[in-house]
Amino acid sequence: MSKITQAMIFAAGHATRMRPLTDNLPKPLLQVNGQPLLTHIIDHLIVEGVTKIIINGFHAINHLHDYMNDIRIQYPDVEFILSEETDLLETGGGAVKALPHIDMNTPLYMINGDAYWVHSSGGQTLDQLHNAWNDEMGCLLLLQSTQSMDMTEAVG
Repeated sequence: MSKITQAMIFAAGHATRMRPLTDNLPKPLLQVNGQPLLTHIIDHLIVEGVTKIIINGFHAINHLHDYMNDIRIQYPDVEFILSEETDLLETGGGAVKALPHIDMNTPLYMINGDAYWVHSSGGQTLDQLHNAWNDEMGCLLLLQSTQSMDMTEAVG
């Protein structure tokens, strides 16, 4: 199968568990190792050949607008689309709202906007996921056991 070239990042939640850090900021824009969580995700996607990234947003949407303007300059060859929610639609509703931007004939990565990961010794995480895919699957979910997590990379 050819490379997956589209992705959706879910960034529309209220981020209540991270307050007060997220009182006026979407959780995916919180800084980890000097850059927003979204940038870490986008960097992983671009390495894997993704050229279209849809990000949904709701809470503190003005910050996502500013971020999207900046990231478009940083990655001019990638199409970035903000799927703005006027009412919080939850994950399924956010995906449905973004459908007009998704090529339904090809697979896509769907990633939570607060996901942070480092690559395993076995290689690129998204590449491993892609290699496990076959066209007869409806979806493929990547799970990580907490027992096998190496937190030294995340906390520095």
